[in-house]
Amino acid sequence: SKCCAVAPSPFCRIASRQHSTWKAMVFTAPVGLIRNADGFDEVAARIKPSAAALWDVPGGSLVEVMDDWVECKFGKHHGFVKTKNLQGVEAQASGAMCEVKDSYPGNSETCMRRHAEQDATTGNVLCYVPNGPDQVELVDRWVEFRWKKHKGFVKARHVTEAPEGAEAAKAAPARDAGADEPMKRGGAAPEAAAAPAAKKARAGPGAGASSGDDVPMPDAGADAAAAALAPP
Repeated sequence: SKCCAVAPSPFCRIASRQHSTWKAMVFTAPVGLIRNADGFDEVAARIKPSAAALWDVPGGSLVEVMDDWVECKFGKHHGFVKTKNLQGVEAQASGAMCEVKDSYPGNSETCMRRHAEQDATTGNVLCYVPNGPDQVELVDRWVEFRWKKHKGFVKARHVTEAPEGAEAAKAAPARDAGADEPMKRGGAAPEAAAAPAAKKARAGPGAGASSGDDVPMPDAGADAAAAALAPP
């Protein structure tokens, strides 16, 4: 597909195999596997990248990958560019300068959006970034996903390509009979109540420290607010 012609992400490759087209957003969504890169049991999810982490997706869940975004800076602008338009960004660390090359043949620039949304209207377009090396500074990468009935964003480092033949997110096992809701921040899966599983220890620099919004944090005092803001 045209979107995969330049710097394809793993999810573009899956979409291509499924004869999909990201350009028109008419496709069978590629499937990603949620697995916390820091070794914890769940991955923090947001309703949008700029929002606080609000709920947790259990590790091992299969999600429908709706899109793949890069949060980045260009001059005075701080916004989002689609991953497919940045050369080799998957291998770059935060702070790296990345090459822009719009994936559509003939385009000399790519769109930077205010919000990580398909919306390309004037209100959501910050600017157009010219093709070329070292054009944008990488802040972070995000995967826009759907899990069961819920949509959200997780950091891309916690999402890997699902095993070959995996079905869509509806195939992910429920946490208990009929369970179809994400866990609020600091929540626990029902089966964990009988035999609590210890969080895996983090290795290397910063061992034992919290990774902030990337890991579930106890938030007993905010259950009411979380319930009000959680996905319907």
